[in-house]
Amino acid sequence: MVIYSRMDVDKFLKEFDF
Repeated sequence: MVIYSRMDVDKFLKEFDF
């Protein structure tokens, strides 16, 4: 199980523009 930090999640969402 991989745990991402909030910043990583924020960047991930921005990449897909959710």
